Amino acid sequence: MREYTTGNSIVDASAEISITGNITPQTWYKTIVKETGKPHLTAIVILADIVYWYRPTELRDESTGQIIAIRKKFKADLLQRSYQQIAEQFGLSKKEATNAIIFLEKLGVIKRVFRTINLNGLVVNNV
Repeated sequence: MREYTTGNSIVDASAEISITGNITPQTWYKTIVKETGKPHLTAIVILADIVYWYRPTELRDESTGQIIAIRKKFKADLLQRSYQQIAEQFGLSKKEATNAIIFLEKLGVIKRVFRTINLNGLVVNNV
């Protein structure tokens, strides 16, 4: 039995759910907008995912609960995602994903960095 209750069984039950993942601030629906003034939902969803990846993961001491370290979620120095990966994750076309990323860059909230990397001996450009 729980120590506290809100008086609403649904709210109490939802308190038991561990919610993780993307968070979308309500202000984005007014600030990340198309030329029509309507929210750019594709760009908002993609930005929420990028922000998720850049939020640190906390490591806590099991006995004290104190934070002992924070770590990044991705391997490289920057998050590396292809337009195709983003498209597949959110059920978009590659063109929709690309256009939304370019929109976010023009808005000034992200920066694309293209690199040539070596993947298991294979040189890959514009990653």
